[in-house]
Amino acid sequence: MRSRARLAPLAPRLALAALLVLPAVAGATGGRDHDAGPADSARVDPLRGYLDSLSRFGERRFSETSLGGSSLPDSVVDSLAHRYDSTGEAPVPARSGDRRLRVAPGLAGLRYNRVEGLGARASLVVRPPGRPRLDVGGWIGYETAPEEVDWEAGIRTGRIAPLGGLRLRALHTRQVVAYGSGGIVGNSLTSLIAGDDFDDYHRRKGWEFGLDRPFRRMMLDLSYRIEDQESIAAAADWSLFGGKNAFRPNPAIDDGEARILRLSVRRRAAAGGAPSVRWEGSIAGSGLGGDLDYRSSRAEGVGALRPWRGDRAIVRLAGGVAEGDTVPRQAAHLLGGFATLRGYGVNEIAARRFLHLGIDYEIGTDLLRPLPLLRRLGVQFVPFFDGAAILALQGPDGGLVRPDDPLFRFAAGLGIQRNLLGIPGGVGQLRFDLGRRLDRADDAWTYRFRITAEAPS
Repeated sequence: MRSRARLAPLAPRLALAALLVLPAVAGATGGRDHDAGPADSARVDPLRGYLDSLSRFGERRFSETSLGGSSLPDSVVDSLAHRYDSTGEAPVPARSGDRRLRVAPGLAGLRYNRVEGLGARASLVVRPPGRPRLDVGGWIGYETAPEEVDWEAGIRTGRIAPLGGLRLRALHTRQVVAYGSGGIVGNSLTSLIAGDDFDDYHRRKGWEFGLDRPFRRMMLDLSYRIEDQESIAAAADWSLFGGKNAFRPNPAIDDGEARILRLSVRRRAAAGGAPSVRWEGSIAGSGLGGDLDYRSSRAEGVGALRPWRGDRAIVRLAGGVAEGDTVPRQAAHLLGGFATLRGYGVNEIAARRFLHLGIDYEIGTDLLRPLPLLRRLGVQFVPFFDGAAILALQGPDGGLVRPDDPLFRFAAGLGIQRNLLGIPGGVGQLRFDLGRRLDRADDAWTYRFRITAEAPS
């Protein structure tokens, strides 16, 4: 049977997933500051990458436009399907001789959090005819809490053959970005419903010039940014069940002009094979100018093992270093939240040097099957563990603090999750985490509810 027969029936389910998950994705990752944040892309299933593309296609249009109704041989169809699964690019054959001007309006994001309130973004992209592909436009958004307008405008190219397949971009941006290790896909929903905002934020305004080169499973990205980074206060005070003033304050950052050169290399996981890996390095100041002067790097690897009987162990290893005379809070390696040290407060620990190990053990056996009423819930139990060795800290005044011995921090807990949509990769998966930090006896428990779309393989 051709691969298109396997892929086309997924379209309605994926579109439903997009409706449920993409608004939350915009809140959690649309403006994440990759200088300080976790290696999100390294631990996200490729399914999340092509939801954007696929959600715009109904089943009929998907099959007609991409693979269905074509006279391609099976080997070509299978090749396109493999590209679809491994790279996140919709397998739509390139249009040859297309000489039409394309204008594409749309919704670029909808989110809710404690600094923006309700933030909505409308996009407009204009694509002139010809090669290489050139997209001109961006998005404009409005935030109800501070009553301010944000935007992103600029130019992006497709692959340029004479430059070895590089893609270029030049953007001017004013937006609120999330940073640190607290972010989750369902952050907008938890903020709106329960008053639990698991991100920290700052505002940035300035220019970005960059180039990237996509490969089969790898991506190289180099960028240079000139921007003003400034603190922003929590301005929203309403949630459905959290009541007024349920949100915690948004911590201040170290304001200033930043001139940042950043290189990112990431490799997606292969199904049943090598783990996903991401390395990211940033230089600010050091002859580039600006108010901030630091160097930061971070590496993360995520892999999965299947020990027995359908169980799956997800292992995350991460480490990072930040150094310089003026390392701002937003550039330190912030631990605590959902990416590192679950069970601790969001971005509770500002580390200059750290190592982290996280393990989730997904039990494949339905432990509730013997119970007549509960077995219909279809939930999965996931014990988890986090441990970190902190070799250097960011002091309250921004200075370096070196402990005589490494500081060890540990947390353990139990996750209860249910995949509502049944799509491999956990898109739209509901999860409740009960965690306990192991370094103290009092005030050691945390519980957090999230909607996730992440899976390493």
